Amino acid sequence: MNSLKRFALAASGLLLAGCNLPSPEVTGQADATNEESTETAGHAPLALAGPDGATDFITANTPPPPSAKITRDDGIVRDANGRPYHQPLLGQPLPAFTGVMADGNVFNSADMHRWTVIQVWGLWCEDSMADAPYAAALNTAIEQDPDLDFMTVHTLHKPDQSQKRFGAYDSLPAYFEDVGYTLPTVIDEDASIRAALKVGWTPSYFLVSPDGIVRGYRTDLSVAGDGEPVKDFIRDIARVRGEYRKQAALAAPSDDLLSIGYENVAGLSGPTLFTYDAVARAFRGLEVTPGSGMTDGEPYPLYTVTQHGSAGTDQDILYVVEPSWDRGTVGSVLTRHPLVTGPLGERVGETRHSDIPDTEYRVCSLGSDDYAGTLSCAPNAHAGFWRVFRSDDPAVELSEDTPADILGQARLIEMRYIPPIPENRK
Repeated sequence: MNSLKRFALAASGLLLAGCNLPSPEVTGQADATNEESTETAGHAPLALAGPDGATDFITANTPPPPSAKITRDDGIVRDANGRPYHQPLLGQPLPAFTGVMADGNVFNSADMHRWTVIQVWGLWCEDSMADAPYAAALNTAIEQDPDLDFMTVHTLHKPDQSQKRFGAYDSLPAYFEDVGYTLPTVIDEDASIRAALKVGWTPSYFLVSPDGIVRGYRTDLSVAGDGEPVKDFIRDIARVRGEYRKQAALAAPSDDLLSIGYENVAGLSGPTLFTYDAVARAFRGLEVTPGSGMTDGEPYPLYTVTQHGSAGTDQDILYVVEPSWDRGTVGSVLTRHPLVTGPLGERVGETRHSDIPDTEYRVCSLGSDDYAGTLSCAPNAHAGFWRVFRSDDPAVELSEDTPADILGQARLIEMRYIPPIPENRK
């Protein structure tokens, strides 16, 4: 039996409380139960979407249809089944949250640095169980995209709902064992994550960009109507990502991303793991791409840093991030780009040796191989920052004995920040 069928059978076999039933104010049914009081509801039909149902993928809070009404004290307008037309977090930073995952690991939203889809759901909720096959298919589709992540938050309705939070199961792992696979899931023990995310319907899906902004929202995939809900959602995500790249390409990086100095470059100011996530976190706001270089005929890994939307050519590279000798941490970050300024305002291709005070040249070394003919210098008090100079005349090889008038005309070709070595690796 395939996974989706197992999910569907599991959903149909649970006699769960209706979790998203029509509000009495909308339907006029005095005994109907809205989502805020499901702990007293009995088993009931799913809340299927009508013609004006709030089931579209939205990226902004636009005016709802005339049939929408405010049925609760949260000020959010909803459709006849209680689905919200608005999501207060759209365009806002995702609230920070932490929690223990179903596999026992600890999750911290601060570690999210890629596009991420977050599903909020619950085993106690029939609408969530109806969506389970779609969530499983969505996870499978997202696994094919290295720049997109999927995670879920298993939540309660209210803190006092904890006794039946897993529906007919003893635990979330027991449920995943029954259906044959797992989803990366944070357990919202006390509904605090639900409250932070301002969830007004279960299940809900959030699309979060790498800079931590909520870029999209939708409710159930299972009631999306015509079409292929998962493929349509993936297309919606691709559209938003494309628009984001265009906007990022038009926006110039901030000054702190276009400077390199004695103590840091961008957000990298100390020992940093040589991993994609750690480097992307340090250069948040820029595009980080894995690559490789060669030394003594042997390849080694590196990362290039460019503006979003750039072609990625050598002329576009703002920084090159290289590993330390053991490849465990960042060993150096260099720039040869004329947009990046040094600590004294110097720029590659413009600044000459004579423009820099003599106090900046306490430690110098001659270059070799690709750096043959160059002179690299660092101020004694800031050995973590080096400037590299080369003469405009290819016949001139610089050294500490080069006459001052010739050395003074040497041009800055590179600046390099070298993070401190981790204490346990000295």
